[in-house]
Amino acid sequence: MKRPIEPAAIAVLLVLLGVVQMAASLVGSRPFGDGSRMLWASPAPGWSPGLGDQRIPITVSQIFLQWRGQDGEYEAVELDAERLARLRGPAPRRALYRLALARGPELVSDPSRRDEFRALLEYALCGERPLLAELGIDPASVAGEVSLQYQRVVEREDDGGPIVIEAPCP
Repeated sequence: MKRPIEPAAIAVLLVLLGVVQMAASLVGSRPFGDGSRMLWASPAPGWSPGLGDQRIPITVSQIFLQWRGQDGEYEAVELDAERLARLRGPAPRRALYRLALARGPELVSDPSRRDEFRALLEYALCGERPLLAELGIDPASVAGEVSLQYQRVVEREDDGGPIVIEAPCP
């Protein structure tokens, strides 16, 4: 007669698997390949399968949120660390917004990620505009569309100027 596997043994195995995955991630290794990603057994999985492993270079930029106020004047604020620290909610939610904002140009240019990114922008910057309120901007003071502007800190010869992404408000 076979002896059943103890639940404690399974728990220990899963914790060990997660610790090995996290340690390997810190040094840039993937000891289990994509096989362990199917299990999502790690205590610290990526927010979306594959995105964390693509090693997309993040361009050093300043990110500005721009909008037209009720008075018709255009306004802008820089989304710096201090302003982004105002984001509320659980850590995965805050990390998702930070990642999406930082990688906006890469996400909008990737056909497999564009729809997800646009849906996030639509939720955050259209309608009641919940992200604006969290960042200290009165949504009622916004009259038109909101856009993100990415400006390189160090300009290059091949720089095509700032990248502007408008929120896809209906």
